[in-house]
Amino acid sequence: MSLTVSANFPRFNAYEGAEMIANRSQMFILRTTDQTAPEYDEAFTDALYTGEVKQTLRTYRCKQCSNTVYVGIKEDIATIEQLKNEGCPQCGSDTFDMVAKQSISGF
Repeated sequence: MSLTVSANFPRFNAYEGAEMIANRSQMFILRTTDQTAPEYDEAFTDALYTGEVKQTLRTYRCKQCSNTVYVGIKEDIATIEQLKNEGCPQCGSDTFDMVAKQSISGF
């Protein structure tokens, strides 16, 4: 697409379950050039994230009240980041231990 990298931030973010990239990502800042391709207008519909391809149901336990919360793409809470941001539904705490992880078949 004739873009150029103007900056690279290795180990930019951590992702649970993204073993293919060692659970870490890097961020690239791109800049256009005189030869940059025109804007791409089609919608991207393929899976983008590991969790969309390799779906799991994870069970977390709140460290404060021991409430059990299920996290997965088909659950009310899709990611551990969402769970931490929203807090435990019972006590509001944002610290959890993962106690179980199972693959979801049929995707």
